[in-house]
Amino acid sequence: MSIAKTSIQIAVTEGVTAELIGILTQFIMKYRRSTSLSIEKSTELLQDSQGLSIQD
Repeated sequence: MSIAKTSIQIAVTEGVTAELIGILTQFIMKYRRSTSLSIEKSTELLQDSQGLSIQD
């Protein structure tokens, strides 16, 4: 955990925030495609597991 935290702190300190965001975005998009999950489905699953479903 501390290695990841240190790496992120170094990346931000060195001014590569945009590059880091780009890498994270690519990872999220690739993972989303490979699992065929969408953000909406993930949110619904999380709400259901926490018992927070909102009924209209």
